[in-house]
Amino acid sequence: MATPVRRRANQDSWGTRFEALPCGIAVLYEELMDSHRDPLVLSTPEGRSWRRSNFRIRFWRPAWDGVDLDDSGAGERRPPLLSTFTVHEGRHTHSTWLTEDKIPEVARRARLGQKMRASRGSMTM
Repeated sequence: MATPVRRRANQDSWGTRFEALPCGIAVLYEELMDSHRDPLVLSTPEGRSWRRSNFRIRFWRPAWDGVDLDDSGAGERRPPLLSTFTVHEGRHTHSTWLTEDKIPEVARRARLGQKMRASRGSMTM
């Protein structure tokens, strides 16, 4: 059974998503949120929200691409998490899996944080 996540402050509406977490993960999430006073799950060392471009460039890209030994401050070579994989592709893959599992479109859109447009046509009898 999934446990709803409590809402926290967000930098803007683009980052707002409601996620139903499995109970075990919800417990870990609550412990993480209780471990600090900042209302954000991920924040800068100063407790501020990350700008999307900054977070992507400084954290996501190195995880996607890996780090070469030749890079200053690289420490040791770290291979990419999944070569050629991007978050964008992951969202599409997840959507495809939901479709294959016969999840209704409204539920798929909600899961991916998308809004559905109004009905495209009218029903006739």
